[in-house]
Amino acid sequence: MCSHHVINLVLYSRARVRPSRNVTFHYGSHDAGAEESAIDVAHVMKYPSVMLEDIDAITKVDCSASSVALTFSNSSTFAYTREIWVGKLIIVTNHMGDCDVELERGVFIVDSLHFDEIALVITAHSQMTDVSSVAGKTNLKTSAGLKTNKGQPLRLSRSAAFRVPP
Repeated sequence: MCSHHVINLVLYSRARVRPSRNVTFHYGSHDAGAEESAIDVAHVMKYPSVMLEDIDAITKVDCSASSVALTFSNSSTFAYTREIWVGKLIIVTNHMGDCDVELERGVFIVDSLHFDEIALVITAHSQMTDVSSVAGKTNLKTSAGLKTNKGQPLRLSRSAAFRVPP
């Protein structure tokens, strides 16, 4: 691998570990192999948040009742993450069923972080919550071509924006 590809991968991973209050959950696609999601649910979170499924530098996620352990593939992204993950944080796991109910993402409020620089593991001492507890505003966007279970085109009669109750 050329050195500029390694640098690009590290920069890409660094951008993905940066917490943001704006996160989007992507669901399915309307055509096999489609590049865009069939449904995007965009949340404005109450706290800075990270979507683990978007972070290429994380190679393993282990969950328990009180923590989420994240193994990183490179020390550069691990070190950068250590610098920027401070204060209250939300971690969102993927929907594969390892840390959450299968086909649903897990949402965790982080109380504290432990950094193992030798093993490149960050352990987030956390508790599982639901997205409605940590999202201040939610917007739903559907792509063209979606159909109802009766084969009719899916139509939204009003704005799809709505607020998640506190």
